[in-house]
Amino acid sequence: MDTHTFQVLEFEKIRSILASKATSPLGTTAAQELAPSFDLQEIEDEMDRVTELGEALDSGGFSFGTIRDTRDALKRCCLEGAVLSPDDIFGVAATLKAGRTAKVYFEKNKEDYPLLSSLASDFLSYQEFEDAAFRSVSEEGLVLDSASPELASIRRRREETKGVIREKLNSLIRSKQDIVQESLVTMRQGRYVIPIKSEAKARLKCVVHDTSASGATLFVEPLSVLERNNELQSSKRREEEEIKKVLGRLSTMLRERLEEARRSVDVLKHFDLLLAKVRFSSEFHCTRPDINDSGKIDVRGGMHPVLVEKKGFEGVVPLDLRLGPEYKTLLISGPNSGGKTVALKTVGVLVLLCQCGMHVPASPGSNLSIFRKVFADIGDEQSIESDLSTFSSHVRNIVKVMEEADSTTLVLLDELGVGTDPRSGTGIGMAVLSELTRRDVRTIATSHYG
Repeated sequence: MDTHTFQVLEFEKIRSILASKATSPLGTTAAQELAPSFDLQEIEDEMDRVTELGEALDSGGFSFGTIRDTRDALKRCCLEGAVLSPDDIFGVAATLKAGRTAKVYFEKNKEDYPLLSSLASDFLSYQEFEDAAFRSVSEEGLVLDSASPELASIRRRREETKGVIREKLNSLIRSKQDIVQESLVTMRQGRYVIPIKSEAKARLKCVVHDTSASGATLFVEPLSVLERNNELQSSKRREEEEIKKVLGRLSTMLRERLEEARRSVDVLKHFDLLLAKVRFSSEFHCTRPDINDSGKIDVRGGMHPVLVEKKGFEGVVPLDLRLGPEYKTLLISGPNSGGKTVALKTVGVLVLLCQCGMHVPASPGSNLSIFRKVFADIGDEQSIESDLSTFSSHVRNIVKVMEEADSTTLVLLDELGVGTDPRSGTGIGMAVLSELTRRDVRTIATSHYG
């Protein structure tokens, strides 16, 4: 499709609206990458998937779980020996669970949702990994005691050691009130210390770890807890080693079925896009149009979504417009600010939405054709009337249309021939429309000439 056409029809804005309705970065990316299809059956199927998902959500029996963008994590995991972070592990497990849950639901209800059941069949069922992951890491990215018996034992012994150290230091504080600056047990460099008066250092066998800004206080580690503090340091290293083993085992489990996991993420990306399409349909009162590949356009009560977002439904006049099969060229004439440009944009964007497998903001019974190419030459009416450079720009656009348009093309021309004197403009317009009609091109043009 022509990028200029996307711009003038405000299709990029529609992509942004759609992206805002996704539940995850996966769906957001899919919406931003949205592009029209030219395959009639593929478009039909995608529209039916939107219908099925809307019905499934309305039934109250289905909802999405947590979906995260795990593509980078899966990419890192492919390296032999790579160890994923706790947050990565949880994200992958939660995302795989969302896919597996969808697979189970749609398989159970495949008679009602045949297309979604087929799509969901590609989800990976790897509950062994999910269970191991959820047993090992939390949603906040913490490694749990239940990750392994060894980890639980290390942490239990460390807490016991902490208790012994605190008890010894508190006892020392009580017995050495004359040298203690404050009755406080605190930490420095990962070791338990107490604050004493700087002048009293010689009265306590200790190691100095820090000094207050004023120099009046020393944070010291009494030698009586030195060995226990060493034990804490050692247990911290053992804990880190055991955590690495836990995450390594989980990463290896995932790596064994990595390609299936990647496929699941791709399918979830599609599902999240479908969910965004359902939400778009609900917000803009969309319906599923009939589709043809014969060039017929029958818009009933159509509206441009960007205009609806700006003005609300009450501020937009619905469009009824028909093209073909009896005629292939439609010329809309009328005064400036009469809605001609909006009509062109509305037809164009409805065609694009349709070819993206979306329901469209129009009344039931609308019928839209599939086109291989869509060209739109639409500008601001004021500049069209007053700026000669605008006429040159229109000529360049029309030249491109004349070079590429064929019977599979939809052409939308706004204020054809305007920008030069009326006699020349009319002649140009008639010549362009005659040639496009001869080529069997579907063309809608506007003009304020009588």
